[in-house]
Amino acid sequence: HAVSFFCMFFSLTVVVIDFNFLYRYWAVSNPHLIKLFSTIWFVIMLFCITAVEGAAWYSTGLFLLEATPEARMFIAEALYQKYGIDSRKQSMLIADYWRDGHYNIKPVVGICYYSTVLSAGFSFMIFCGLGIVRNLAKASQNMSAKTKKLQYALFRIL
Repeated sequence: HAVSFFCMFFSLTVVVIDFNFLYRYWAVSNPHLIKLFSTIWFVIMLFCITAVEGAAWYSTGLFLLEATPEARMFIAEALYQKYGIDSRKQSMLIADYWRDGHYNIKPVVGICYYSTVLSAGFSFMIFCGLGIVRNLAKASQNMSAKTKKLQYALFRIL
């Protein structure tokens, strides 16, 4: 359970950073949308997105990437020799996606889910980041030099 919680909190970090990119993107491209972050329904929606993502990430680790006894025994000797860890007693997730000449569907689905969520999160950051830079570059007539400098500084912090 502990490793699944760790993975859940890792995914929540990505989601919260995505929200920060959304805020910065709206600040330079659609400033009127910033007020949504002050409405209760929008904050509740962001909280629900975060909660669902965290629960899904935790459940994926717990149910799809569980360390089966067979997988634990398979890695026991190598894990003990290299790290001095007993795989039968250590909390871990194992993506044992290939065994006995065939794919194990549960770990494959888990890996695909994790990969999809991370790819979507980082793609969103790249999209917003490029949009921020593009909008700041062409915002010279709509934005004061101080505001533009502040927006660039806030973007670099992200």
